[in-house]
Amino acid sequence: MVAESEPAEALEVVRSTLRQLGIADTDLTAEQYTDAVLATRRKPELP
Repeated sequence: MVAESEPAEALEVVRSTLRQLGIADTDLTAEQYTDAVLATRRKPELP
Protein backbone atom coordinates (compact mmCIF):
# COMPACT_ATOMS: atom_id res chain seq x y z
CA MET A 1 0.00 0.00 0.00
CA VAL A 2 1.03 3.58 -0.58
CA ALA A 3 0.13 6.67 1.36
CA GLU A 4 -3.00 8.39 0.08
CA SER A 5 -1.01 11.51 -0.81
CA GLU A 6 1.57 9.71 -2.98
CA PRO A 7 -0.58 9.28 -6.12
CA ALA A 8 -1.66 12.94 -5.92
CA GLU A 9 1.96 14.04 -5.57
CA ALA A 10 3.02 11.87 -8.51
CA LEU A 11 0.18 13.24 -10.64
CA GLU A 12 1.29 16.79 -9.85
CA VAL A 13 4.83 15.95 -10.99
CA VAL A 14 3.43 14.62 -14.28
CA ARG A 15 1.20 17.69 -14.77
CA SER A 16 4.09 20.03 -13.95
CA THR A 17 6.27 18.30 -16.53
CA LEU A 18 3.50 18.55 -19.14
CA ARG A 19 3.11 22.29 -18.41
CA GLN A 20 6.87 22.74 -18.92
CA LEU A 21 6.43 21.08 -22.32
CA GLY A 22 3.66 23.54 -23.19
CA ILE A 23 0.74 21.18 -22.57
CA ALA A 24 -1.93 22.94 -20.51
CA ASP A 25 -4.24 21.22 -18.05
CA THR A 26 -7.11 22.13 -20.41
CA ASP A 27 -5.46 19.97 -23.10
CA LEU A 28 -5.79 16.88 -20.91
CA THR A 29 -8.85 14.66 -21.15
CA ALA A 30 -10.33 11.70 -19.37
CA GLU A 31 -11.65 10.34 -22.67
CA GLN A 32 -10.42 7.05 -23.96
CA TYR A 33 -7.89 7.59 -26.78
CA THR A 34 -10.11 5.87 -29.35
CA ASP A 35 -13.13 8.00 -28.39
CA ALA A 36 -11.02 11.18 -28.60
CA VAL A 37 -9.79 10.24 -32.09
CA LEU A 38 -13.32 9.50 -33.29
CA ALA A 39 -14.62 12.80 -31.89
CA THR A 40 -11.82 14.72 -33.61
CA ARG A 41 -12.49 13.02 -36.93
CA ARG A 42 -16.18 13.95 -36.71
CA LYS A 43 -15.46 17.67 -36.35
CA PRO A 44 -16.10 19.70 -39.49
CA GLU A 45 -13.02 20.88 -41.32
CA LEU A 46 -11.90 24.44 -40.69
CA PRO A 47 -12.09 26.79 -43.70
